Amino acid sequence: MGKNNKTIVYWAPTWDLMEDPVDWNMLYSEPENLFSVMLDDRTQRVPGVEYNLPPNKPKTEPNHSMFRCPAISNITKNTFLLRNTIETHLQIDPPDYNKKTPPGITPELDDTRIKYRSKNYTNCNLIHQSNLSGSELFVYALRWIFFTEDDSLNMNLTSPWFTNSPHMKYGSIIPGQFDVGKWFRSITLEYNLWPDNNEFKILADEIAGYVSFETPNDVELVRFQMNEPLTKYSRSTATSSSWYTNVPLLKRYKMFEDSKMKRLIMKEIKKCII
Repeated sequence: MGKNNKTIVYWAPTWDLMEDPVDWNMLYSEPENLFSVMLDDRTQRVPGVEYNLPPNKPKTEPNHSMFRCPAISNITKNTFLLRNTIETHLQIDPPDYNKKTPPGITPELDDTRIKYRSKNYTNCNLIHQSNLSGSELFVYALRWIFFTEDDSLNMNLTSPWFTNSPHMKYGSIIPGQFDVGKWFRSITLEYNLWPDNNEFKILADEIAGYVSFETPNDVELVRFQMNEPLTKYSRSTATSSSWYTNVPLLKRYKMFEDSKMKRLIMKEIKKCII
């Protein structure tokens, strides 16, 4: 809830606790505030790349400082960076329409099309068929969940737009928005590759995406640990399009509110704060 013009947003890494016996917490660093990163670093360096930069931060006259501009601070102060942990380089082969695939899996969604070129990698999946001509879609298997006790708070997921993220030459995240005060579901990075490109590479420690929150208040992130009840609650919202089809989000929000889901979720979150 908001305190002293501050909005508390609870967040956690998430994976299917009931099907995956491995604890993946070590893949997730704390989301970083974009404004603070800009102010502290004053560079837009790519991780692992050496630069011949001046040893001191640039000295700028106050009337030339973008950090004093409210138009910039308003959009960056509540934007947070999601970092990638393991360098991943992959290629997606064309669909093989002569190959026999398991029931319910079309040739386009055959995960064996993904060939990993890096020694280590984050697992990826083909979940959705391409919606744009000449493009491929794949899901990068890092997931986060954000929630607030406030009545309403829109959250946006986008590709990086003010950090140096080399993976953007291959494609971008499918952007999205929903109200994290009225809906408890995870976000994942689903990349749409640029036309006629079947390759993707993202470096370790590279900024993979942004989440931003639409509030005039400062946002404070508080980490918690997902447990089995919370995993089940998030499963129900994530799969709602399959059991509550063609229903707008506003109607789903109403069902979520009427069923007192928020009270159940906050009770569990507060038991699991780190």
